[in-house]
Amino acid sequence: MNTKIIAAFPGTGKSYIKNNITFLKTSDSDSTSFSWLIKDGEKVRNPKFPTNYISYIKDLYYKNVMDYIFVSTHKEVIQELIDNNLEFVVAYPKRSDKELYLKRYKERGSDSKFIELLDNMFDSFIDDIENRVPEENRIELNHNEYLANVLDKI
Repeated sequence: MNTKIIAAFPGTGKSYIKNNITFLKTSDSDSTSFSWLIKDGEKVRNPKFPTNYISYIKDLYYKNVMDYIFVSTHKEVIQELIDNNLEFVVAYPKRSDKELYLKRYKERGSDSKFIELLDNMFDSFIDDIENRVPEENRIELNHNEYLANVLDKI
């Protein structure tokens, strides 16, 4: 097996692949449980993030038991992947598909704070991917294209 790491933008279909394409061995490594803690009833950033998340990803990667490890596109995570010399590809939407993605988030039941964050930061998040990740490591998804449509290119 040759495990591949895919940093995939929210709404690109990571969970769909994990839940529906069962012949693939995948890990949908959501960063939320690594990046946040509940302290005194409040949600606070985990000071160990992203190091704890990258350690988890590396462990999965080097075990080489997965076809794909889906990870977040947080700039800190991308930088850690680069700093740790891990091969990865980023799948992300076209800038012009912002409204389509906001609709996807609403339809899947994402909370309003998440939707508001993506509404406000969509272009900035894409800028960060395009400025940080070499072009040969990026896959820009076409309109109405999902991660499942491009797995054979990775």
